[in-house]
Amino acid sequence: MLFERGSVVMMHRLPGGVAAKRAGNPCGLSETGFRALWRLEGREMATGQRADEDALREARGETRAQQLDRNLSEMVQELRVAQTGVQFLFAAVLAIPFQQRFDDLTGFQERVYVVTLVLTLFATTMLVAPASFHRTVFRRGLKDELVTAADRMFQLGLVALALAMTSAVLLVLDVVLESGWIVGGLVSLAAAWFVAFWYAWPIAVRVRRGRASASAYD
Repeated sequence: MLFERGSVVMMHRLPGGVAAKRAGNPCGLSETGFRALWRLEGREMATGQRADEDALREARGETRAQQLDRNLSEMVQELRVAQTGVQFLFAAVLAIPFQQRFDDLTGFQERVYVVTLVLTLFATTMLVAPASFHRTVFRRGLKDELVTAADRMFQLGLVALALAMTSAVLLVLDVVLESGWIVGGLVSLAAAWFVAFWYAWPIAVRVRRGRASASAYD
């Protein structure tokens, strides 16, 4: 299987010895052949990712078990930071209906509050779920599955937390400020901060590192 770096054109050897060059699907592959093409590509990507993990583990002089233990330990530390923030937010959101001014909220503000409450609940569930998952699979030899599941739940929890905090900012600003365009601008700025610092920046770093690694292998 040959991949031409820097191009979307790839040469695959399909079952039956049929070679197909793809740029979209200009060669008119059958649906079955095209699906086989994508399955082969997906396997190649997964194999490459595992190869990178193996290379990093070898550079650290770790076994697979030691790498999983380190990954889990690092994730626990990160979860503690996120859980502290979501716990304070959840407590504050739960207390809002018991405030005297809650009856003065407009219909829009009440809907924003409900959305904030649901998002905060979901974020709390996802950020605490790894602990429950760990208890359930404890001493079952499922550390690899635990790390993978915890990572996915953590990512979902962070997305929900970012949305919940943005929604909470919208609720507070809409109550405090009278100007709709100022509220919209500040909420958009808050959302941009989350996107930039939580996702865009680290993804850009990862892409640059990937390109540098690809260049080193060329």
